[in-house]
Amino acid sequence: MDAQRISPLLRQRRLGRILRDLRTREQITLAQTGRYLGWSTAKVGRIEAGQTRPSPADVAASLELFGASDEVRRTCMALAAQAAARPWWAPFRSVLGEYVSLETEAELVRSWQPQLVEGLLQTEAYARALILASLPEATDAEVDLRIRARMARQRLLAGGDPLVLSVVLAEDALRVPVGGALVMAAQMAHLAEVAQWPNVTLRVLPRRVGAHPGMSGAFVLLSLPQDPVSVFVEGAPQEIVTDEVALVRGYERRFHCLSASALTAEDSLEILGQITRELERDAD
Repeated sequence: MDAQRISPLLRQRRLGRILRDLRTREQITLAQTGRYLGWSTAKVGRIEAGQTRPSPADVAASLELFGASDEVRRTCMALAAQAAARPWWAPFRSVLGEYVSLETEAELVRSWQPQLVEGLLQTEAYARALILASLPEATDAEVDLRIRARMARQRLLAGGDPLVLSVVLAEDALRVPVGGALVMAAQMAHLAEVAQWPNVTLRVLPRRVGAHPGMSGAFVLLSLPQDPVSVFVEGAPQEIVTDEVALVRGYERRFHCLSASALTAEDSLEILGQITRELERDAD
């Protein structure tokens, strides 16, 4: 996997799960592990839960105790090194949450956006207008940092190992004139271009559909190669990131219904063109 697509936090969690599985396979308790390694039971638990990053020496000692095979040792030591690496988003850590850790390694991202253009598809001018409107008290430096973070995230769509993105946008998200007619016209042109990339599917849910299962707000489903599917729910009092099975399945059903009601990719391009022409007329 491209270094840009490696999430140290996820590698730390995977390492913890492997160590936990090795310990339980050998029927060794947390307390016994702690006594043997000279750690507290709490430290063992934190490492296994992916809450604490173990040192390479800690990992090696654990593998010795559990009698791990050479192949498992190589895997675990690689994970330990990756967990200690500096992530690509380190310069933007103050404005990016846990979500970016999942997005970084996702194979597939399914996004429903009822009000705004998906962040991975926003132009810089659209993102700037949106951030200025939603965070009126932000300093110029914070605004610039958020914009640079958003543009940096978009690199996940390119390169030799791009994530696959499937977006359903409500028609209303395309008609809110964020930044004015010229900014929106440029945003529509960008969407029309990106929608033709092989790893991007963009479909529009027209107003005429009426009531639908996405009216409660935006959400994003993230499918990762070695982790459960997670859902990121926006607009709640506190944004939610969870892999709780029942919740995820519910949002997967919602996304399926929204996709089934949306226009085809070809018809979605047509409505993008129509809205672009309307915006260009408004800008004259």
